[in-house]
Amino acid sequence: EYAIAIPVQVASGQTDEGQNRGSDRLNLWLTVFVTQKDILSEVNRITGFAVAVAGMGVTLFFLICFFIARSITGPMTRLVNVLDAYEKGDMEVRANLSSRDEIGFFAEKFNAMLEQIRVSAQVLEKSEAKYRTLFRELQNAVNTKTYSHRLTPESKEDDLAHSLNKMLSTLEKADISASRQDWLKTGQAELNDAVRGERNLEALCRKAVTFLAKYTGALVATFYVRLPEQEEFVLKANYAFRERKGFVNRFKPGQGLSGQAVLEKERILFADVPETYMSIESSLGRARPSQILVIPLVFETEVKGVMEFGSTRGFT
Repeated sequence: EYAIAIPVQVASGQTDEGQNRGSDRLNLWLTVFVTQKDILSEVNRITGFAVAVAGMGVTLFFLICFFIARSITGPMTRLVNVLDAYEKGDMEVRANLSSRDEIGFFAEKFNAMLEQIRVSAQVLEKSEAKYRTLFRELQNAVNTKTYSHRLTPESKEDDLAHSLNKMLSTLEKADISASRQDWLKTGQAELNDAVRGERNLEALCRKAVTFLAKYTGALVATFYVRLPEQEEFVLKANYAFRERKGFVNRFKPGQGLSGQAVLEKERILFADVPETYMSIESSLGRARPSQILVIPLVFETEVKGVMEFGSTRGFT
C-alpha cells in the first residue's frame, strides 16, 4: 500500500459575540491509503485511452492522405490513358473531368491542347498532300521538259505555287533559248554541208534557198544577189515561186521592203501581206502567205544579198 498525506488547516472559531473569529488554526494531516493495484489500473486506463485516441488519429490521417492521393492520382491516371489513346491514333479522345479544382483546370487546358494538336495535324496533313501534288507536277514537268506547264495556286497568298511557276517560267525561257541555239547551230552545219564544194553562183543560191525554205518551214522564197560593182540586186534563185505579170526581178537599196532591209541592214517581218503580193501556188490552188520575212545578208558591213521567205504559219 501507498500512503498519501495531504496537509489541512482548520480555524478554531469565535470567542465572544460581535468579535472577529480568532486567528488560531488547527494543522491537520489527511492520510489516504491506496493500493498499487488501484494506481496501476488507473494508469493503464489512461494509457489505453491515449493509445486508442492516437490510433484513431493515425488511421484518420492515413485515410485522409489516401483519399487526397487518390483524388490526384485518379485524374492523372485518366490523363495518361488519354495520352496513350491519342498516341495510338484516336484524335477525338478527351479527358472527361468535371472537377472545378486545379485538376479540372489542368484537364480543361489539356483538352484544349489536344484539340489544337488535332487541328494542326489536319492542316499539316492537308499541306503535305498539297506539297506532294505540287512537287509531283513539277517533277513530271521537268522530266518531260514541258516547262510551259503551270501549277494552280490555291490563292494569291500561295507563295509556293507562285514561286514554282516562276521557276518553270525561267526554265521555259532557258529551254527555248537553248533550243533556238541548237536549231541555229544545226541549221548552220547542215547548210554548210548542202553548199559545200559548189562553185556555180546560181546553183549555190538555189541549194541555199531550198535548204533554208525547208528548214524554216517557208512555202515560198526568193534569193537576190548584189551585182559586182553595182548598187543593184537581182533574183538568182527561188523556191516554189512563180514570176507573175509586172514582176520586177531586181531592185536597188531603198526600193520596196527588200531595198529597205538593205539600207537598214536588219531583217523585216511583214505581216499585213496584200492580195497582189507573192502567193503560194500548187496544182490545187493558191494561197496568200500570212507573213513575209526579209533578211539581208551582211558581210563585213556590206550587204551581199537579200532573201525573202513567205509562210502561212508565221515565223518565230
